[in-house]
Amino acid sequence: DEDIAMWKTRVFKEEELPERAQRATRLYQFHDSIDAYNKRAVAKIRNENQASAERAPFDIKSKAVDTFIGNLTKMKENQARKALSNLKTRDAQNLPQEVELVENVRYMITTNINVQDGLFNGALGTLRHIEFTNQRAEAVYLEFDFEDIGRDARRERASLMQASNINPRWTPILRIKKNFNLLSKGEVTVCRSQYP
Repeated sequence: DEDIAMWKTRVFKEEELPERAQRATRLYQFHDSIDAYNKRAVAKIRNENQASAERAPFDIKSKAVDTFIGNLTKMKENQARKALSNLKTRDAQNLPQEVELVENVRYMITTNINVQDGLFNGALGTLRHIEFTNQRAEAVYLEFDFEDIGRDARRERASLMQASNINPRWTPILRIKKNFNLLSKGEVTVCRSQYP
């Protein structure tokens, strides 16, 4: 009974959440709940960015680039494209079809990039900058809570970051590619390129 009473002192409705807990990571049982919360949180931060920024913050949607591997008949390609539109993120190597990238929003890496460098599924950082090349997002820069996360990634792009006057504490995250199977018995293989 004492444990239950103590637990209840730590349970809040969203509108009652104490200030110190506003930026806490939330855990949800279902992906739909995660998506709904993320949309609300991003909209709130986007509004705050627009209200307080001297310049408009970057705010883009990054769509995955899906490439079919192997020779497909037109019919198989059409079936694969339809299957892709209904595919859950977890079935696409945790690379989403679309990522909304908004500065000052906290993001969680959803797949392992470089475990030794601390860039693994579950690492949390705040999006600070989006680098563009030819009007296309080339890299996103996250500020992680711990300086050792992403040290190797920062070292690899140090000269570019310095030339572009990008904060040396921000870690570049590039699109990654993952392969996964579609349709029955892995008839079609897809290579997806997306920000993790």
